[in-house]
Amino acid sequence: MKKIVLFVFLVLFWVVMLFPKIFLWDYFVDELNKSDISIEAKEVDIKLWLVYNKVHIQDALLLKSFKVDSFDMTYNILGPLHVEFTGVSEYGDFKGQVALLDQNGSVVFEKSDLKKAMFKSYFKKTKEGMKYEFTY
Repeated sequence: MKKIVLFVFLVLFWVVMLFPKIFLWDYFVDELNKSDISIEAKEVDIKLWLVYNKVHIQDALLLKSFKVDSFDMTYNILGPLHVEFTGVSEYGDFKGQVALLDQNGSVVFEKSDLKKAMFKSYFKKTKEGMKYEFTY
């Protein structure tokens, strides 16, 4: 029994602490490229823990024209199928969520009207701010 517990502990330790996190980022970028979505980032910090996970991206360029200064994505063991994110972009601060099981999500720019943004037509004005809801 001790050997089984030790084995499980070592496997979890390897997956959480020693798993090559750059592999996860490369896989994510490859999957987005398959859907013709380009993403480039200067700095990516992936922190995988057992109960709380966080990804921090600094200086990213999405779709070859949307500049994001910082982007934080978090999810935890209490809601593993619900991902929340926040960020700072050239058009202001934004926040959002993705429900993995329901395959939907939303992005909200609270204090911006997205002037001069080429994607402004996808957003609707709501009481929360400029909101885009999507399914996948």
